[in-house]
Amino acid sequence: MQLWINSLPGEVLDRILTLLSVAEVFAFVDPNTLHQNPGIRRAVINRLNHAPLLAHNRLQQTYLVMYLLSPNFLDKSAMEPLHIDNLEMLLMMESTWGLTLCHPVTMSYHIWNLLCATDLLNHLKRLENSNFEYNIEIEFDPSILPKVSMFYLINQIARCAGTKIRSISVLNYDGGFAFDPYTIPNLNALWLENSDVNFTGPFSPSLKRLCLHPNRNGYARNRPVHINYSLPPNATSVLLGNCLIDSSSDKYPFPHSIRTLSLENIKDLTPSHYSRRLMEENQQLRSLTLVNSISTTDLKTLDSFGITNVQKPNWNLGATYLTSLQISRSALKDIVLPDTLRELNISNNGIVDLHRINLPESLVSLKVSDNPIDWSAGVWFPPRLKYLDLGNTGIKSLKPFDFPDTVEVLILAVNKIESIDGIKFPNSLRLLAIGMNRITQVVNPILPRNIHTIHFTENHIGNSFRLSHDQDGNPLNLKVLFINHNRITDFSAVKYPKSVEVLNVDNNNILSLRNIEFSPNVQDLSFRGCDLSHIRNVTFAENSKLVSFIMSLNDLKSIDRNTIQFPPSVQLINFGGCAIESVHPESFTHLHSLRHLSFASNKLKSLVLSLPSSLRELDICCNKIRRLQLNFPANGDSSLAALNISQNKLNKFSPSMIGHGVHGVYHENLVELDITNNKLTDNYMAAILDEMPNSLIACFVGYTGVQDSYGYDIGQNILDHPLCLGKRIDVSHL
Repeated sequence: MQLWINSLPGEVLDRILTLLSVAEVFAFVDPNTLHQNPGIRRAVINRLNHAPLLAHNRLQQTYLVMYLLSPNFLDKSAMEPLHIDNLEMLLMMESTWGLTLCHPVTMSYHIWNLLCATDLLNHLKRLENSNFEYNIEIEFDPSILPKVSMFYLINQIARCAGTKIRSISVLNYDGGFAFDPYTIPNLNALWLENSDVNFTGPFSPSLKRLCLHPNRNGYARNRPVHINYSLPPNATSVLLGNCLIDSSSDKYPFPHSIRTLSLENIKDLTPSHYSRRLMEENQQLRSLTLVNSISTTDLKTLDSFGITNVQKPNWNLGATYLTSLQISRSALKDIVLPDTLRELNISNNGIVDLHRINLPESLVSLKVSDNPIDWSAGVWFPPRLKYLDLGNTGIKSLKPFDFPDTVEVLILAVNKIESIDGIKFPNSLRLLAIGMNRITQVVNPILPRNIHTIHFTENHIGNSFRLSHDQDGNPLNLKVLFINHNRITDFSAVKYPKSVEVLNVDNNNILSLRNIEFSPNVQDLSFRGCDLSHIRNVTFAENSKLVSFIMSLNDLKSIDRNTIQFPPSVQLINFGGCAIESVHPESFTHLHSLRHLSFASNKLKSLVLSLPSSLRELDICCNKIRRLQLNFPANGDSSLAALNISQNKLNKFSPSMIGHGVHGVYHENLVELDITNNKLTDNYMAAILDEMPNSLIACFVGYTGVQDSYGYDIGQNILDHPLCLGKRIDVSHL
């Protein structure tokens, strides 16, 4: 059907779409709309052409925000996020209407289970006929149970889209893998963090930016990365941590174009002192960061300098032209700073008297966290600050503070603040982090209307919580609110703005929820670990946008349709780690957007459940289930891809018990079945594999006899698929 706005002039349509995010544009149009409305189609193509697109698989906004705040070589602040499912329409627009993009598409995958890895592979296969360029980012959740092969994933990336890949980022991979950089010949950037990698060949000349840090988080237990073939000869940015530079590197071309260099805990075995040469022989070097190393560079040539663990420094930097400076874990009392400085980080230096540091008015970012500062003498802040971090600096009261109105991010966490009553916060404030203090109540503090995010995590806040209006009585436009780890006992007493999209109430002492309606804007809602034992008549407003609902680690005994009336928009429901003994069979049949459902670690003995065709993942591990029957809509296309029924008491199993082959339903998308630690043997399961869907790549039964580095037993994948040969036997993430 042709829409009336299709007849608007092209420049008007272009202007309208610039007011929408790319995600909102995709929510507005579908292939039929684009086919039938050429004016809208041209405007959508124009909107996408210059947009740096981020296609991701994170359902919960919290994970997306954490990703966007984590630095790498990409400019995440400019990215336009959309769910990875929309990639299909992008590729359709490319093949049908010749859509071209000025920027590579960033495909960012958070992998918390095997299904995420297989989804990545399926999307990679679709790239074979695409001419777009791509950045691939793979972030493993630290709690992931399957042992996914990074070697296999890298080879599939190379096979499906090797020449189209411009950057690769791998984070938190638990297990070593070998990587030959030449398998992805046009790679411009490589970021490997908290991951154990072994390079089997030299770096490609196309590689300009490289980050290698196998233990950045401090607990990854990875081996140092061995650099055997020198660094990329044309590198412009090199960040190395916990690396060993082998003597063989002297035999390969040395990089002379580095502009950004970071060296942290480097062991240099070269006769030529390779790491020192990186500082001395790169004449274009403008940014230098050192940890446990000594600078041999003239600081007057740098724009940015960072150093850690220096005990007898010369801190007269007044003659330099630095715009960014970071000093930590060093003997810092007096320092002369240049007038050019815009960013200053002097966290964790034992600073007591901040007045002895002459802060230049040019600063827009100031971090002084983790210092025992004496605030009794008053405080002055540069007038142009946008970012101010005062975390863990001994603040007891905010009354002496006069924050510049320009501040957009204010960090006050880990202090001794008891009240924010009467405190005027900056007019430009967008994020306030004031967790881990001693605040007991929040009663309409003086906040700007458009503040976006507030973290009240881990205070002493009780039922006196009213946060709804700004100083002029207008409703706050707050989007993200964390009041977790407090002392709230009555949620009905909590007043918060209807604009809130992310609401986290985890780890309070709320025994019941009764007759509560959540506003239509709430998308992520979490009551994890609140001691809830009774829920009745919890509803969501009409046109609710709820996506994620977490109710794990509570004391609930049963679930029925009168407990919570979920809206049709919900995609993820987690009741894991409760004490649930029964679930009404029809509790979820009407939820046609539901993708992930968990009743892991409860007290279910029998489970008969009717589920929507949309469901992709069901986790009912760690119960006491002896009887199981899953039903799906007759003759429907099942989306079920992952089923975890491990650590139960089943003594028989057949495909019909999970609805496969029943009433015309076939689970042709099922990739994972975990039935470990039931009363079934691997021989028993092997005998019925022919009755299971051909899509299955992992069937976990029994033990491999191997333990991981943390002492967990590894369950056996009897299908021996190269993507995943085993799975850690543990309770799923709750």
